[in-house]
Amino acid sequence: MTIAVLSATGAQSRAIADRLARDHDVIRLSRTAGPGLSPVDTGSEDDLVRALEGAQAVVLTSPLDYRPGIRIGLAERVTRAAERAGVGRLVLNLAAAVPADNPRPVAEDLRQIRAIIQSGATPWTVVQPTAYLDNFLAPWTLPAIVGDGVIASPAPAEARISYISHASLGDFVAGVIDRPSAAGRTYDIGGPEALSGQALADILSGAVGRPLTYLALDLDQFAAGLNAAFGAPTGDDVADIYRHLSERPDALVRDASPWTEIGVEPETAAAWAARQTWRLA
Repeated sequence: MTIAVLSATGAQSRAIADRLARDHDVIRLSRTAGPGLSPVDTGSEDDLVRALEGAQAVVLTSPLDYRPGIRIGLAERVTRAAERAGVGRLVLNLAAAVPADNPRPVAEDLRQIRAIIQSGATPWTVVQPTAYLDNFLAPWTLPAIVGDGVIASPAPAEARISYISHASLGDFVAGVIDRPSAAGRTYDIGGPEALSGQALADILSGAVGRPLTYLALDLDQFAAGLNAAFGAPTGDDVADIYRHLSERPDALVRDASPWTEIGVEPETAAAWAARQTWRLA
């Protein structure tokens, strides 16, 4: 099968493309040039059609771009382009969970993206992950872990989260691509353990080689920092996700049923941590 993966330079999309490449021919689509990448202007529906021609499936990861209308417009163009190009399957990685009881604008935005994909003529599957273990390797997180023994996160310390890895996301997407019965389904996925902040810190301590303490960030300061780095309302929208988690501390707890159905198994936090290099570059 030939599968097109959009935004293939992003961490989530790259993990999906790498996993799919084990069993399929993968077209890695990107707005930026680079080895192994096929160029596409995602702002042009016609260019998307050109890029998707010949693909039997396409994977779209909703970008972490909170500017008004950006993600909505992309979802609309990809949905139409997939139909015009005759793609047989469209998998949306929504890149976030969408609790039904979260009324905040960022959740409504995600619901709208999902509805656009589901309204198209191309058979679809939607994947809604919880929160990524790989975020703890980010340059704004890793130095505190390695240098200070602190895991700093906007998630409340008491919230229990079924953290998932990018590699497990790739395994799940590969599973639904190969399973026709997954068409028309929406899957809420997470890792195999529901961990509080300190429980996560205790697990990662073994791999890092030092005791770790979990620190829940002040959400107003967290939002302000993201707004300064990426422009408002990015910080406000991301912080809203965690404000909901403060009100519903088990909102990101998931069970194993999607994995059992698809026939793959997510890795544990300990297994993920053991694969990482816990030092600064």
